[in-house]
Amino acid sequence: MAECRGIQEARLHLTGSIIHHDDSPIGHTNCLGGILLTMEFQGIPTAEQIRARILRMAFSAQSVHIPSAFSIVEIARVLHAAILRYPENKFDHSERDYFVLSKGHGVMALYPILAARGWVSQYDIESYFEDGSTLPGLYEASIPGCEAN
Repeated sequence: MAECRGIQEARLHLTGSIIHHDDSPIGHTNCLGGILLTMEFQGIPTAEQIRARILRMAFSAQSVHIPSAFSIVEIARVLHAAILRYPENKFDHSERDYFVLSKGHGVMALYPILAARGWVSQYDIESYFEDGSTLPGLYEASIPGCEAN
């Protein structure tokens, strides 16, 4: 655990795994005046925006697994905005961190974040789970920013 202005910050292993390129442990993350999970992250949608997008995606695709996606929203936000390292914002950079989502049914929580990073398009998000879509209902290594099936 790392101390963050008196608030314990979990290492966030429960839903995903973090492996830094240099095998270093996750270090202290700067809180800048608030609880890490409620911070505003420039360019990353808010938890409320992500959940609204999940609902629109699930409704449009007549999909399920909404609770699986809802339950990892804050963790995914914090990892992508403050912990995972992607030099030059490149998902395939050789010195990137690796994020593996073991809870594959929660992948809808990642798609709005990947779109905010520019790794998938808004069209991809809007065509989620449709025939021929690039964004399936399960976490797959073929999706930019996803490391393994």
